[in-house]
Amino acid sequence: MTTQVEVLRAFRRVVRERQVTAVYVSHDLAVVAQMADHILVLRDGRMREVGTTERLLAAPQNEYTQSLLAAAWPAPRSAGTAGVGADVLLRVKGLSAGYGPRGRDGKPAVTILEDIDLELRRGQAIGVIGESGSGKTTLARVVAGLLPPSAGTMEFDGRALPPALKARSHDDLRRIQIVFQSADTALNPSRTIEGHPGAAASVLPRARARRCAAASTNCSTW
Repeated sequence: MTTQVEVLRAFRRVVRERQVTAVYVSHDLAVVAQMADHILVLRDGRMREVGTTERLLAAPQNEYTQSLLAAAWPAPRSAGTAGVGADVLLRVKGLSAGYGPRGRDGKPAVTILEDIDLELRRGQAIGVIGESGSGKTTLARVVAGLLPPSAGTMEFDGRALPPALKARSHDDLRRIQIVFQSADTALNPSRTIEGHPGAAASVLPRARARRCAAASTNCSTW
């Protein structure tokens, strides 16, 4: 967000100093509201509404424009009783993590997270916000077991949560997962949408068979 603010500020300065006319095209209504004195709303190749920024934001006439404003500035969600009195499902305490080789002190070359405390109770929804590079994704990766922490502990459902993915149970892997934002980097383009969950499901019987063989256990009893 800090980078975006600086870019918009520079853009406005150039327009003002050079006295040029600008057309700013964006899907982000909040950004357009900061940049433009008039707004044109398009949908399906047709003009839905046009007017001054002040008027359009205060009294939108088109139903689509109204829906855009509602999405850009949603009403605050009441916390209600979500999680009140419920057990702590996830507890993160003193968590630190980063990237690169670790030094003698156990710290990574680049520290991203440092001394993070977090409690998530059953029924709660916690939003983690921050600008790019603040550590949001790194925190999610550590909790999901994709990145080992350099310090701190994690508990899940009343027991210690192993930091390494390979040390977690199938129940841990089932209950703690990441839904990635960008499908083009999270999904394999060589597979169909149907094939992705199918590939994951096919791994489970094979992994189970390997454990049975290693333990000389009758798989029918599992």
